[in-house]
Amino acid sequence: MLGEPLKHNVQKFKIPAEEIRAAVAPMIVRDLSDSPEWDGIAEELRLLTKRRMLKRMTIGRLSKRLRRNPESMERSYDNYWIGSDFDKMLFPQTSGKPMVWRELRALAMPYAVQRPYHLYLTKIISTLSPQSVVEIGSGNGLNLFVLAGQFPQISFSGMELTQGGVIKAQNTQKLADLPDSLAKFSPYAFRDPAAFKRIVFSKGSAAHIPFADMSFDMVFTVLALEKMESIRKTALKEITRVARRWVVLIEPFRDVNDSGIQRDYCVGNDYFRGRIKDLENDNGLRIIWTTSDIPADLKMNTAIVVAEKR
Repeated sequence: MLGEPLKHNVQKFKIPAEEIRAAVAPMIVRDLSDSPEWDGIAEELRLLTKRRMLKRMTIGRLSKRLRRNPESMERSYDNYWIGSDFDKMLFPQTSGKPMVWRELRALAMPYAVQRPYHLYLTKIISTLSPQSVVEIGSGNGLNLFVLAGQFPQISFSGMELTQGGVIKAQNTQKLADLPDSLAKFSPYAFRDPAAFKRIVFSKGSAAHIPFADMSFDMVFTVLALEKMESIRKTALKEITRVARRWVVLIEPFRDVNDSGIQRDYCVGNDYFRGRIKDLENDNGLRIIWTTSDIPADLKMNTAIVVAEKR
């Protein structure tokens, strides 16, 4: 039994605009909302993404080398994750990447757009009250380290394709304390700073998730499916299979990347091209809430989807 249909007021998932602005403010390098410089930055990115898309549409049809697959992703990210440094990753000395949201136009630190994701993940978890949660594509553990500190009563797990990501996460757990940059990145104070040591990390592919049916109350992804276009349908079915009730996806759905720079970027990088409605049509899920009103890299928009297993 999956329980009764959702009785919570899904309006509780919403985050006030001023809270989102406050979350990204410390990570903005330069605010260009009223600067003519922004138009030049946007045009340069438009031309770059157009060239990359055309390259993939021509050369890519003749060669599988440009096609993303689990093997190529594992090779490219293995060393990246094991060599990652949370301080440099989250708060680097950088000129910034183009970020947009409503009237905001800015150059921001690379992970600035992900800070509001944690506002929403925190609100969603608080509302739905799962007892067990797994992240598919957990990388070096960033998201889970932040969430575990806020929800020490929840059993968190992470599955990551690369051995490097698992090793980095597990090595972080061996530290006496969580790196200060993770506490600084979290939009809320930790209730239990030691909770990060209790997360269970394992290696596995989203094409064959190594967990039994309905293993977790909630399954979530954060910009993990974006790189799984070649196995998208299989991965979504696997995610649904291991979920007992809730699936939360923070991904660049085609619905919000179907034109302009965003379309060219996603096509040019062979990124996720699934639509939100596919979750209901193909995966036995019921969409209960979604939003795309969140800060985004200029090159790619993201939507947050909360779904319930039928």
